Amino acid sequence: MKKLIKIKDIVVYKDEYYNTFPNIIKLKNNDLMVSFRNAPEWQYRYNDVTHADPCSRGVYVMSKDNGQTWDKKPSIIYDDYFYGVQDPCLNYLSDGTIVSTFFMWKAWEIKDYPGDVEKTHKTFDNYCLELKDLYTTRSYDNAKTWEEPVVVDFPGKTAMNSARGNMVEYPDGSLLFAVAKYGHKSEDRTVIILKSEDKGITWTKMADIERISNSALMGEPNLYKSPSGKLVCL
Repeated sequence: MKKLIKIKDIVVYKDEYYNTFPNIIKLKNNDLMVSFRNAPEWQYRYNDVTHADPCSRGVYVMSKDNGQTWDKKPSIIYDDYFYGVQDPCLNYLSDGTIVSTFFMWKAWEIKDYPGDVEKTHKTFDNYCLELKDLYTTRSYDNAKTWEEPVVVDFPGKTAMNSARGNMVEYPDGSLLFAVAKYGHKSEDRTVIILKSEDKGITWTKMADIERISNSALMGEPNLYKSPSGKLVCL
């Protein structure tokens, strides 16, 4: 294997916000598109960062010169009035459709949460965030407009899901997608493989991935098809 040598560093995007979880695709016109989570920067107040934020949104920037320069202002994939958008990821299909995936959080003050707070994602002592499931949205015009998001749903679904977001497209146009079945305890979190024949609008369950051990946290999986055709789930 050849050694990778860094040539230079390029800042894709920077502002006063906290920008995380990037994902990249290359369009047929050779533009590069990077999606990421854009959320307020709370370190000035709490001296800490958060994995989830009720004000986060899914955004993207484009480069027309192979990544040398990027848009100065991000464009919106999805922003919600009530929920925080997490991990917006991109999939560029053979027909030019862009399928973006993300999951969302609902914020509560801990004292107001009606359920078991220990099953939520607690942050900054006074707040907790509740997972509000996994979604897909599509663009048919190189990200200029996006469809209304739909929940990743399938027959036999028993829990909400999350994912890192990258899918595998087959020659017939079908998509395979690895998603995590959400659970507070590590032994409750498993990974399943889904299939869609309509660009991620509807899904069917294809397989379960066997747990490594009850102590392993199986979450936010990513699916990759190797040149030999072997599927690898990370």
